[in-house]
Amino acid sequence: MKTVCFSILFLLLACSFGEGLKCNHCLGKGCRNKVVTCTSDQNACISAIFLPPATVNYFKRCSSKSECEILGTNPSLINVRCCHYDQCNI
Repeated sequence: MKTVCFSILFLLLACSFGEGLKCNHCLGKGCRNKVVTCTSDQNACISAIFLPPATVNYFKRCSSKSECEILGTNPSLINVRCCHYDQCNI
């Protein structure tokens, strides 16, 4: 029983110290990707293209699943892509 409790405690600690999701991050049409580690509440990577006359026409960054869903319904966006694994927003 002691071994089982210790094993569960070890697994819980190992999971809590895991690194966050990594996403490409950039802004603008000719952006160069920079890899960033997302915060604990950001569980998705997003890339989006805006329709003109938007000042910023393209971005990639960390996001939350709920923000992805909201942006996906925005008519001023041509394309929104959300994904959930490291650097998937190429």
